[in-house]
Amino acid sequence: MRIHTSDMSLSDLISAVATFVRDSGGAPSKTKILKLLYLLDIESYRKTGATLTGFEWKFYKYGPWAESYDDALQAAAQANKILVNERRLMKVRPSSIRLKDCHSPKFFRT
Repeated sequence: MRIHTSDMSLSDLISAVATFVRDSGGAPSKTKILKLLYLLDIESYRKTGATLTGFEWKFYKYGPWAESYDDALQAAAQANKILVNERRLMKVRPSSIRLKDCHSPKFFRT
C-alpha cells in the first residue's frame, strides 16, 4: 500500500485509513485507526525523515498513543470526513468510525 500525500490534511488521512480498513473487510475503530496511523508515520519517517501526522507519539503498555489524536478525530468529524460513534461501555464494543463519503480515497495506490 502506498499513499499519495500531496495536498492531504490530517482529516483526509484519517478518512483514508478508515476507508482502507472498511474496504479491506474490517471495522474501523479508534484504536485500529490510531495503530495504522502510527505504522504510516514510522514508514514515512524511515523514507523521508518526517511523519505524516505530526503527532508526538507516546508509548504505553498496549501500544502507541498521541494526545492530539482525539482532537484530530473530532476535526475529521467536523470536516464531515467521518462519524465517530462513542461507546461509553468499552466492555460492550469499542468506539467505531463511520465514513461520511462511501468513495475510496485517492490517497491509496497499489
